[in-house]
Amino acid sequence: MARRKAYRALNGDLTFEQKQHLDRLLELRGESRQTWLEWLRQAIGAANPNNILSCIERLTFILQLHIPIEWARRIHQNRLVQIAREGAETDAAHLRSLSPERRYATLVATVLDTATILITYENQQHRASGLNLVVAAIALWNTVYLERAIRALQERSYACDQRLLAHLSPLKWEHNNLTGDYHWRRDGGLRNRKLRPLRSQPLPVKFAS
Repeated sequence: MARRKAYRALNGDLTFEQKQHLDRLLELRGESRQTWLEWLRQAIGAANPNNILSCIERLTFILQLHIPIEWARRIHQNRLVQIAREGAETDAAHLRSLSPERRYATLVATVLDTATILITYENQQHRASGLNLVVAAIALWNTVYLERAIRALQERSYACDQRLLAHLSPLKWEHNNLTGDYHWRRDGGLRNRKLRPLRSQPLPVKFAS
């Protein structure tokens, strides 16, 4: 009874056009031996430009099916994933033989679950790309201050072994947060386009309790 209720929640509002789009998922994709549904459900793979483009291409295809992503909230998430998994593990011939109610509900669940996976993957890649830019900017900023700090030490007659300077890293400092969570002050820009003065004394080390 619970399964039938989930089926009705997923396919009760389907239009004739939406059903046609869903039926197309069971057809072969071009000249390949792969159905459109198998293409949608294939593994994303490692993060690289080709896989990201493939992710965007599949998301675009899902949008053209006109199945609202909000329908995923009509049933419990675990039930949606369960039905989608059954659809992914069932071949096209078997799916065609199912009753219309079950077939369309299974296809809708598979589409919604796939969209969630692809959207999550794309968001993660955007976040990772943004983090890479932030870390690169901080590394460049630190390099500027490292140069100034070394010059200041040399002016004070501190001995700096030139062989060791090549091993300094602009990332190993306490103000770097590689989790990607940064908070910026609106007034934190350079005043009069001048660099901040170097600290004469290091800040005390804070140990986690």
